[in-house]
Amino acid sequence: MSLGKLCEEMGDHSAAKKAYLHAIRGTPTAGAWLGAGMACLHLGEWHLAEEALSEANVFDNENPVVWAGLALVCVKDGRPREAEMAIQEALHHRIAESPLLRYMPLITTDIMVMMDHGTR
Repeated sequence: MSLGKLCEEMGDHSAAKKAYLHAIRGTPTAGAWLGAGMACLHLGEWHLAEEALSEANVFDNENPVVWAGLALVCVKDGRPREAEMAIQEALHHRIAESPLLRYMPLITTDIMVMMDHGTR
């Protein structure tokens, strides 16, 4: 898993994804699934990101970064109500302590716009 983190830090999200998926094959953990999900988010692979983040959530449903990632996926997929619920979970589990906090205003704005336009 540390190879995935190193690849992330270098900005090579494709290599990070491969490293995390390799780690998952050996020992699936919340951290490995989260790493794979975040790499997929960076690559714009929304469906794969949601799958990986959902698996991370099974292992650790109190991780605010997982919830924030799921909120972002829901926004990108046009599911504002699910995104709003995921944001509430992220806030409940102290997203303020995460670097992903910088995305929260963007996600919240997108949700409000979608709800105003009657998306799903």
